[in-house]
Amino acid sequence: MYYNCGEFGVHVSTGNDIRVVEADAFSVTRFWDERVDRRLMMTSCNLRHVAAAAFRPLPRLRSLGLADNPGLPRADLLDSVRPVDSLTKLDVSWSSAFRPTFDLAELFYRESVVGLRLEELVAAGNGIRTVSMNMSTAAMVGTLRSLDLTNNELTSLDSGLSLLCRLEHPR
Repeated sequence: MYYNCGEFGVHVSTGNDIRVVEADAFSVTRFWDERVDRRLMMTSCNLRHVAAAAFRPLPRLRSLGLADNPGLPRADLLDSVRPVDSLTKLDVSWSSAFRPTFDLAELFYRESVVGLRLEELVAAGNGIRTVSMNMSTAAMVGTLRSLDLTNNELTSLDSGLSLLCRLEHPR
């Protein structure tokens, strides 16, 4: 696996055929400066499994891009982001994170991502059909400021969108 360890980011060769990310995949990061915010992009990598502890070793991981990995099981996605309390941006575009309910609230249920305080969520192209009132049980509702739902199948907002009171107008 190739790491481009720039000052602020880790780019794991987006577009490569990395099917499995084991718990020790980023163990080398234990030597990194913990004062520097990090981004990790694993877009279009054909991911099929990510271990629950895979991203935990990344110090100050702020942004995680897992877009266009439709074979990544929802459970793996949620289990791997749950322990990353520094995460503020998550890109799960073109994934299967919201199936089978097709509800944006599916990602927000308390038991799914306890402690996660996202400010930005990119969930484009996921076949999302509704934003239900189940959002009211989510801890992230009070922190989310940016939400991208482009290229979905929205047919109902079911008052769930009104719960996202911190959303800002794009600049």
